[in-house]
Amino acid sequence: MLNNAGITDPQKALALNGINPALCLVGAVLGARMTEIVGRRPLLLYTIVFTSCCFAILTDTSEMSMDKPSNAAAANTTVAFIFIFTTRAKDTAVGNFASSAASTVIHYSSGPAFENIRYYFYLVFVFGDLFEAVFIYLFFPGTKDRTLEELAEVFEAPNPFKKSLEKRNAQNVMNTLHMAED
Repeated sequence: MLNNAGITDPQKALALNGINPALCLVGAVLGARMTEIVGRRPLLLYTIVFTSCCFAILTDTSEMSMDKPSNAAAANTTVAFIFIFTTRAKDTAVGNFASSAASTVIHYSSGPAFENIRYYFYLVFVFGDLFEAVFIYLFFPGTKDRTLEELAEVFEAPNPFKKSLEKRNAQNVMNTLHMAED
């Protein structure tokens, strides 16, 4: 990916690869904290759409840096968005299994894809991420600010997603906890 961004100096590539784990640590800590503040479902939606935008930008900046190798700004922007995406991917614990499977496929397909369709290969990720966003929006139930009893009720419902969208009030919580009002 760095070669595609016009970064061919081995020392610069080594330095950039050395910085990446530190940025991933910061992203992981922020991601863990944001889960409690924002909630899992909105966080997944926001980050997947943001990732799609990152890949769209990667497509453009890669094209610029390949068409004009002296364009350092395009190359640097490409590297920045590669790091942003990598950090986001490592922050999403739910996607670990899918990420491993996709990485295996990408590992063996990205070389030929970059040779044949060059920077347009990033568009595969743009549309893949947008598909994920729609899937999360339609099927992932919200769990923020719910007690264990309420979570059990959500996940035991015939349609957990729909149940998670029901408005909560004191009476619903009392019913969930099997407490009668006096």
